[in-house]
Amino acid sequence: MTSLEKTYGEDAPLIRELYAHIESGDLAFIRTELAKHPQLIEPPRLNLVSYPGLLHHAAEYNQLAICQLLVELGIDINQPTVGSGNTTPLAVAAENGHLEIVRWLLEAGAEVDGSPLSVTSPLITAVTFGQAAAVDLLLEHHADVNQLHAKFNRTALDLARSWNFPKIAERLEAQGAVSAIEKDANEESIPGAPIVSFVSETAGWVLPEKVTPQLQGAGVKLRVSCIADKNDYKLLFTLGLFTQKPRTELFICLPGNWRMPRQGFAIDSPWMFPQGLLSELSKRTTEKAPLSEGQIILRSEPCLSSLGWPADIDALVVVDKIWTTNSEIDHHDDSVKLFVLVPLKLPKKGPPEGTALDTLLEKKRKASWKSIALTSPLQF
Repeated sequence: MTSLEKTYGEDAPLIRELYAHIESGDLAFIRTELAKHPQLIEPPRLNLVSYPGLLHHAAEYNQLAICQLLVELGIDINQPTVGSGNTTPLAVAAENGHLEIVRWLLEAGAEVDGSPLSVTSPLITAVTFGQAAAVDLLLEHHADVNQLHAKFNRTALDLARSWNFPKIAERLEAQGAVSAIEKDANEESIPGAPIVSFVSETAGWVLPEKVTPQLQGAGVKLRVSCIADKNDYKLLFTLGLFTQKPRTELFICLPGNWRMPRQGFAIDSPWMFPQGLLSELSKRTTEKAPLSEGQIILRSEPCLSSLGWPADIDALVVVDKIWTTNSEIDHHDDSVKLFVLVPLKLPKKGPPEGTALDTLLEKKRKASWKSIALTSPLQF
């Protein structure tokens, strides 16, 4: 049984026919069959591993009239297909350089940056395939030039350079695009620059501020470190809490595929949990007092309960993790405490206390980044 049969069951043969008639531009057939079988407008599940949605297929085969019909019939213009990296129809059209469809989708309300779950944005897709005209069209509609590739932590500019598209790179730079792998010329002069340098030397490369989602009204910046300069795990951390005393910054470890577009998710989305958490704890730090090691952050706390907590944890514990055994780059006693928020599943008797807490902290200080990372929402 193929994935098409698993998804559509007895309707699979008709779906195959619909694909074939989409490719040939048979508008009448599509209209007639979907009028008879309206349930096929939306797939029973979106996890189509080998088969695109109908609108994706029409966009790929440059069938504008069929795209218009499908949207008129109610297909979500921004529907992502999980099996292809949560790609939207706009990205498919951009990949293939179908400018008329790209333009129509944008004018009809397609999100210019695709789904927040997408591995690549339509702009990154167009850049990767060298579709310069599609790039220009997306830029005209204010595509985010500094959105990251969700798996590789690269920007559109990085990809234009790596694929040797210099003219596209020039267009992107003219719109304010930056590289995720080059050090910002102003990095050493920003407040907290020594912290960024320390994290880069001990954990991994810290991405530029311009490619990182930022908090609203918290008075601090967010930065991301790619652990060991790879894409398996990353650290999301605050930069700016060190102005309070005692001096601290907060870190949380995430899987490398954790989606962090600069817009698109609701605040209660599980994907927004790290940002929402750091926002609330930053406010607590500036308005009340900094956190201290051993403090337990419960999901039941009123200011945190509305966040999209991962299903497998009940709390986080503040840990003064050992970052390095190299004394030449380690912190001194009067320096900033870089606290890591470590996820916990609590026993029935509640949060650990006394000796149990001390033992837990000792273990977590030495733990690998992998063992203290949040679980990706993709796994729930």
